[in-house]
Amino acid sequence: MSTRRVTAGTRRTQHGWASAPEFDELRGLNGNAVAFKAALISDTRARELLFFLQAQSLREGGIKRIANELMETFPERLASPTMFKIGCKPGRRLSQKERDAIDRELHGGQDTTWDLLHSEEDRDREHCQSTAGDFLRECRDIAEDDLEQFIERLCCDPKLFVTNEDAEARHYRKLAEKALEESGHENPTSYFTEAQLCYFHDVLGSLFEYQQRHEDQVRSDFVETSIGSVAFEALDYALATGRSALIEGNAGIGKSTSLKAWTQLHLGRARFIQLRGITHRTGFFQELAKVFGIARGSGLSASKIQIRVENFLQRTKLMLVIDEAQYIFEAGNRVTRPPELVNWLMTACYNEGIPFVLSATSEFRERRAIVEKNTTWQSEQLRRRIRRFFALPNVPTKDDLTRVAQKLIPDLGRDAVNYVVGYSLVSKQFFQGITDAIEDARLIATRAGRTEIRFVDLKAAIQDWRSPSDAALQRVFAPAPADKRQRGSRSVPPLIVEEDSSDVQDSCNRLSGPLNASAGREILLTPA
Repeated sequence: MSTRRVTAGTRRTQHGWASAPEFDELRGLNGNAVAFKAALISDTRARELLFFLQAQSLREGGIKRIANELMETFPERLASPTMFKIGCKPGRRLSQKERDAIDRELHGGQDTTWDLLHSEEDRDREHCQSTAGDFLRECRDIAEDDLEQFIERLCCDPKLFVTNEDAEARHYRKLAEKALEESGHENPTSYFTEAQLCYFHDVLGSLFEYQQRHEDQVRSDFVETSIGSVAFEALDYALATGRSALIEGNAGIGKSTSLKAWTQLHLGRARFIQLRGITHRTGFFQELAKVFGIARGSGLSASKIQIRVENFLQRTKLMLVIDEAQYIFEAGNRVTRPPELVNWLMTACYNEGIPFVLSATSEFRERRAIVEKNTTWQSEQLRRRIRRFFALPNVPTKDDLTRVAQKLIPDLGRDAVNYVVGYSLVSKQFFQGITDAIEDARLIATRAGRTEIRFVDLKAAIQDWRSPSDAALQRVFAPAPADKRQRGSRSVPPLIVEEDSSDVQDSCNRLSGPLNASAGREILLTPA
C-alpha cells in the first residue's frame, strides 16, 4: 500500500491531522496487544491489572488521563528512591551527598546542566546546593512527559516484566535470553527490564492501589438494592463457574445500573455491552470491538471484525455482560431467519469457555417464541447452555427507593426524601422518577442563582413540572379506544395504585397538599 504524504507548504486536510502523534495517548490501549502481553503472565492479579488499565484507557482522555490521575492520587510518590526515603518536601535543603545520590538516580550518572554550570568547588558551597523543591519539580516534569509511555509499555511490551514473582514469566525470560545469546546479542540480560521508574516510587504498587481505589469508589457510589443483589448474584455465579446465566426483569427497576456497577468492579475480568433497539451483525461486532479496544473501522467488513473479536475473547476469556438482550432476536412477526447472534453466543462463546450473562425484559421470551414459530430454529440448545435463570423483583421496594434518595440528596432531610420517594411510587417511575425530580430541582436552583438545591426546589420540580408532565404523557401514550368493528378488542384496564403507595401519597399531601396541586387535578397513574 502506498504511503500518503503531504507536500511541504501545502494545506493539510482536516482528517490528515488524525494520525498526529499527540493523539496517540488519547486513543487508548489496543486490546490485542494487551491480550498478547497478558498471555505471558500466569499471575491472575497482574493479568487483571493489565486488562483494568486497558479498559480505563478507553475512556475519554485515554492513557494520558490514567497518568494524570496517578500523579494526582500519589503526589508524594513522584520522587526518586533517595528522595522518598528522606521525605523530600518543598523548601528543604539537601546535603551534597543527598544531592549527588538523587542526581545519579534521575540522570544515571550523566553530566547534567547543573554539572556543567558548577565546578567541584562551587558544589561544596551551601548557596549552590539544589533544594528538594527543584528535584520534586523535575520528577513531575519527567512524569508528565514519560508516564503515559510507561503505562503503554507495561501493558504491551513483553520485555517489561510486570512481576518477578511470576514463574511463567521467569521461564519465558530464560528462554528469550537463551535465544538472544545464541543469536549473538552482547548482553541478553539487559534486554529485559523491571517495572520501575526512577522518578515515581513504587509505580507498580501505585497502579495496583489505583485499581483498588477505583473499585472502592464504585462500591461507595453504588446503592445496593433488592434488584442489584439478585443481579450481582447472577454475575458472580457466571464469573465463578465460567458459564452463562439469564437475568429477567421489568424495565426501569435498575437492571442496567447494577450491571454497569458490577462490571466496573471487575474490569480485569469482564466487559459490558448494551444492545440497541435495532441490532444487526455489523453493529453487534462493532460494539464488541469498541469495548475491547480493537480495530473496527468502516473499512473493515463485519466478518473481519468478527474474527478479531473471537480471537480476542479466546485469548482473554473475558466475561461478556449483555444488557437489553431481548434485542439479540430480530424484531417483528415476519422473522424468516434463525437468530445468528444467538447461535454465535452458543458456539463462539459458550463452546469456547467464554462466560456470558444476558439481561433482558420479558420481551426476550416473546421474540424467542416468534423466531421459533416462523423458522426451523429451536431454543433447546440455548436453554441447555443457560445454566441458571435469575428473576428480578417486579418493582423495587420502598426501602430501595429510600436508600437511593438518601444517597442523592443526603443534606435535604427525611421529609424531602419521603416526598420524592412518594412521588416515585405514585408515578410508578421508581428510580427514574427520583433522578428526574432531583435533576429538575437542580435546574430550578441554578436558575435561581444557587448551587445547592433546597426542599422548596424539589417541591416545585414535582408539583409544577413532573406531575403535569406525567399526566400529559399518560394521555399521549394511553391505549387507543377499542374499535367495535375489531374482533377480540379489549377495554383499557383500570388505573390502580400500589397498596403501599397510598400512605406515602397521604404523607406528601400533609406536607404540601396534593403532589400536583398546581396542576389542579389528580395524578394519572400508569395502567396496571
